[in-house]
Amino acid sequence: MQQLNAPTEADSNYNPTFIKTVRVQIDATDIDIRPNDRMLVTSCDTNPQLEKFIFVVTDVLNSSNAWERTLLCRVDTELDPTEV
Repeated sequence: MQQLNAPTEADSNYNPTFIKTVRVQIDATDIDIRPNDRMLVTSCDTNPQLEKFIFVVTDVLNSSNAWERTLLCRVDTELDPTEV
């Protein structure tokens, strides 16, 4: 997972929050992933904070590796699905 830009403030008056864009590479050869799909990190020993975010796929990029998918996602850095 790689952050691509600085967090930007969402322009929604009722829910002020910050959105980040990240590049995600996953081992997914037989999964149909499309824009607007949601992803959750279920386990990450090196950064357990990632388990607290919902990632929304904005673009599915081609990868030079056949066993891997590269995705662009946006993430609301203030929304914690574990506390809903």
